Amino acid sequence: MAKVNVTYEQLVDLVEGRLPQTQHAALLAQVQSDPQLNAEYARLSRLIALMRADDSVDAPEAVVQRAVKLFHARAALQPGLLRQLAALLTFDSAQAPLAVGLRSALAGPRQLLFSAETCDIDVRLSPAGDNWMIRGQVLGEEAPGVVRLNPSGAQAELNALSEFSLPVVPAGRYSLTLVLRDLEIETPEFTVGSIR
Repeated sequence: MAKVNVTYEQLVDLVEGRLPQTQHAALLAQVQSDPQLNAEYARLSRLIALMRADDSVDAPEAVVQRAVKLFHARAALQPGLLRQLAALLTFDSAQAPLAVGLRSALAGPRQLLFSAETCDIDVRLSPAGDNWMIRGQVLGEEAPGVVRLNPSGAQAELNALSEFSLPVVPAGRYSLTLVLRDLEIETPEFTVGSIR
């Protein structure tokens, strides 16, 4: 006699008693003759008996909703992983060909453009007496954030247009760290003014 494959659904119907008497007897005989099927039949019988005996009651809707709110509040307090990206310098007006004389280019404003995966950081360096102003704008990422000047530690919050203006600094070598929600972008070091 050829062996007929028994599906999981047929086993469940057998345990539940949903099969006609003749089909029930034939399938039960086939299951009892196969040790693997017989073990699966016994496991399903125990599982369905436990499910039928389960008299637990669902929690009241108000309790479920409160638990969900607590979970969301706790999840908001524990933000996800902080992604860290390194930005690349893609434009420096001090290295671009100029149509003006070299002497006027050294003391004037300078533009740097740093690019990262999700946004660009446009940085403008302007002389302010013996010191320098560092201002700029984050392009492409609309989120509240902070720009930090390294190594001085000075920082500025982004405004509604994602612009920032850092405190005046002396000439030197600096880098910027942009912090947006779960993202931190670090620029390479750049020179501000002429270092003696």
